This record gives sequence, structure tokens and C-alpha cells, in this order.
Amino acid sequence: MADTVEVASAAGSRDPAVGLSAVRSLRTLVERLETLLDRYGTRAGDIAALIAKETDRPLKSQPDYSHQEIAYLATREKCVHLDDLILRRSMLAKLGRLTPVLIEEIGEVAGDVTRPIIGKQSRSLMDNCAIAA
Repeated sequence: MADTVEVASAAGSRDPAVGLSAVRSLRTLVERLETLLDRYGTRAGDIAALIAKETDRPLKSQPDYSHQEIAYLATREKCVHLDDLILRRSMLAKLGRLTPVLIEEIGEVAGDVTRPIIGKQSRSLMDNCAIAA
């Protein structure tokens, strides 16, 4: 939160380069919050709060999703299985955005924050996807 206040303050800087950079940062933040709101509705604030507390980075295979976003879904949505996380707690499958690489990456992120079984399930789920394809 303090970082956001500092960025907002910098947007009013007399130095045009500093002000412009701050405005771009705020615009990126607003776009991210709008994306979370579109995806998760009333839960968007909880996810944004988690993202603000932790160092976050985008998924390599799906950059508009982040590690902390997946961690939130895996822990707060009480996922027991990787397929539950992917098929029911996110829109990735419904939107046709799943790839074997994405499944593996989500399994690794979820496995880091939940029981180790979710991380191990990514290989089995990828094998099933390969058979279905």
C-alpha cells in the first residue's frame, strides 16, 4: 500500500519523466485490478491483497495470470486436486488456454503452497491431456 501511495504522489511530480513513469505504473495497477475483478468478482480484493503482500511474478506460459493468483486459488479455494484447480477454480480450461506447459507450471506453483500431492498430479493430468488430444 505504501508503494502505491508513493507512486500516486510521484504522478504529481514537477519532473515530467517521473510523473509519466508514475502514471504508467498506476495505469498498469488499475488494469491488473480490473482483470482480477473480471475474473473473480467480489474475491478480487482478497487476491489483490495477497499479491500486494508477496513478491509476485507472471506465469511464464500465461503471463496474464500470476504465481500469487494461482497460490490464492490453490489455498483459499480448498483445492485437493490439480484438476479441481484448473477446471473449476480458474477459467483457463473453459477459455481453451490450457497447454501441457501451463498445466505443469500451475502444478508446480500449487504444489509449492499446498500439499505436495497437487504438484505430483501435474504429470498425470498432462498425460491424460496428451491422450485426449
